[in-house]
Amino acid sequence: MTELKSSHIVIITPQLPILYKNGGIGTFTLYFTQVLLAAGYHHITLIYSGHVERPRAEWQPFYRALGVNLITLHNYRQPEPTTLPGMGAMAHLSERIAQLIPNDADVIYMADFLANGLITARVRRFRPTHSPVLVTVLHGCSEWHRQGQYLWPSASDEVELDFNERYVAQHSDLVAAPSHYAIEWALHNSWRLPAARQVLGYPFIPAPELPTPNAPALTGSAFCRLIYFGRIETRKGFDLLLESLIEMAADPDDLALLSTIEEVVILGQKGVHGYGTIENAAQRFSRVLDLPLTFYTDKETFEAQSYLREHVAGSLVILPSRAETFGFTLIESAQIHGLNVIYASGSGLSEVLSNPHPQQSFEPTRKGVINALRYWLQNGTAPAEQLGTYDHLAANARWLAFHEDLCRTAQARKALPKRTLTPPVPLDIVMPHYNLGDYLPYALESLAAQTTDAFHLYLIDDGSTEPDSVAVFEQMRARYAQRPNWHFYRRENSGVCQTRNIGVALGNSPYVMFVDPDNVFPPYMVERYRDCITVSGDDLLTAWHYVFEGEGWPYVGNRTHGTLIPATGYFYPSGGALTLNLLKSSMGDNNCIFRREAFEAIGGLTTHYPNYVNQEDRELFVRFALAGYKLDVIPEILFYYRLRPQSRLRTTEQYLNEARVLRPYQDALKAHGLEDIISVMVGMHYRLLDQERTHAGRYINPDGTAFYQRDDFLANGVPWGALLGALWNKGRKTFINWQKRRLQRP
Repeated sequence: MTELKSSHIVIITPQLPILYKNGGIGTFTLYFTQVLLAAGYHHITLIYSGHVERPRAEWQPFYRALGVNLITLHNYRQPEPTTLPGMGAMAHLSERIAQLIPNDADVIYMADFLANGLITARVRRFRPTHSPVLVTVLHGCSEWHRQGQYLWPSASDEVELDFNERYVAQHSDLVAAPSHYAIEWALHNSWRLPAARQVLGYPFIPAPELPTPNAPALTGSAFCRLIYFGRIETRKGFDLLLESLIEMAADPDDLALLSTIEEVVILGQKGVHGYGTIENAAQRFSRVLDLPLTFYTDKETFEAQSYLREHVAGSLVILPSRAETFGFTLIESAQIHGLNVIYASGSGLSEVLSNPHPQQSFEPTRKGVINALRYWLQNGTAPAEQLGTYDHLAANARWLAFHEDLCRTAQARKALPKRTLTPPVPLDIVMPHYNLGDYLPYALESLAAQTTDAFHLYLIDDGSTEPDSVAVFEQMRARYAQRPNWHFYRRENSGVCQTRNIGVALGNSPYVMFVDPDNVFPPYMVERYRDCITVSGDDLLTAWHYVFEGEGWPYVGNRTHGTLIPATGYFYPSGGALTLNLLKSSMGDNNCIFRREAFEAIGGLTTHYPNYVNQEDRELFVRFALAGYKLDVIPEILFYYRLRPQSRLRTTEQYLNEARVLRPYQDALKAHGLEDIISVMVGMHYRLLDQERTHAGRYINPDGTAFYQRDDFLANGVPWGALLGALWNKGRKTFINWQKRRLQRP
């Protein structure tokens, strides 16, 4: 047992009390940490990825006294660090987190929300060593939050984050959840969870028993205060409660019931809701009900609990959440002796309390809220023994037993011998060449410098028409004639796809790599691709890449290796993100490795498109994914992508290229008569992008100046200048009239 308690525990969290106006993830982190410390686990590292909203002097002493190693990624009130071009902010943050995880970590806990563990989960997939035990705790992901807010995804960034959050959970060793509801939601929304799943509730440490300034009221006493407890947002039911009270005010009998209420208190942090601002909400409320509406938006977890403890007498606490995975607000309310609390049913809140009062929960609808308020206002306060309780001791014991099993697993992994890769399997590398003689020598020299020569290279000139390129090709054939595994071919022009297919057919190795003759490759590229696909068992892998411009080497001083010149950009693909790939190129680049068997099973690259239609790599990856094959991304820069002014990507039509990528999606939906959904979705996406580039009805130039003219066209081919010019005055008048009608409503 002593050995288990010496395990190094890492908890990655985007929220943490005192540093941040807290939420459930931070509350869980603190309570779980305290439970572990009390049980004798003292080697704990907290990695906090959120904003630091208070000076160090206000939180560092607390966590130092707690006895944990706290690492923060941000400084107090300082802006986010600059992300690398081409990498999303969340992915960049997860990369920084991965670099901070101690090498001796035994167990790593991560929240599903914001995918802080993305790079950690991805890196370990390609390691042949026994990695730490990785656990995702299902607190409530971004998609779940949107559903609770009654919102649809509306940007590619949201789609990418959804994919990343699913990825982390899927590639964890285990998933822990506070409720059965949390797991059922994930499965219902097509998450691929590991088979190892545990429902544990939430750990909890009650506040010390303090004298209550106002003793609980006698049973049946009237309520004088109604307290909404939770974040001020739609998901938590803020809009639902206020609209329910406004509806009750229109009924004389209900209004009479509300007459005992002297104050409505909103206790929680600011969030997103239908009123826009709390000022708007207060104005709407005050026009109907002559009651003080008091907002307390700056109290963190412990301060909020203190407020509730001080106002037990005469208070009815309501939690009208539309969706909760479990709900610390209910746990915290229920542990205050004599505090009457009612809550919405239908989500994780239904699993929190033991033996609740028959009328303590209600359905999360306006009717449900109104009926619940009618009952409690008519009957008055209930005694503590009739209210539900939370057995935090049992929950803490469950988490400790779960954690102990994880530590045993981690120790057993450490005792295993290191895995060794099987003897390297030869690869086939296929490189098509067409009029790229200026760049071919760099590509071949970087392949010749690889750390392994266990590959066959099939270099095929696809009928080059430039004499210089033909001459360079023949020079390269002569230069590398002593390499028996390097094969040079020339043939009539048939296009890059047919040429790649022919190259694949020439070899017989189980794995094939595609590379381009205008790129440059670091010496470890082939070995890393080979090792990663062997360890992961995936069917197709791409990698991060560094983008540069120039005619020679991507190194300072035009050398064959060394310090890289400044990058034009980077590309950090997401892998098998099918939905995201509809909106932007997200799966990777031609420089990839795949299993020959899978490539042949899908029929190779399509060859019926003209040579001037590009994006055959995106199309190929989509076809791999739709056929059920596994795609992923090696989180390392494994090649240097040369950005050329006359590349096929830059000189072909975006619409035709996009149509090629969309075709496999449409074919997959054709049997259901839904293929048009794809083109409509992409068209609406481009229209959204167009609108994002407008301000006050005018298109914004790159230099910040604005204009609109009849002949101005945007990405979707729509003459927005003419349309906005015609609609602006009409739209303005319509808005003004609508605003007048709204303000005239009672």
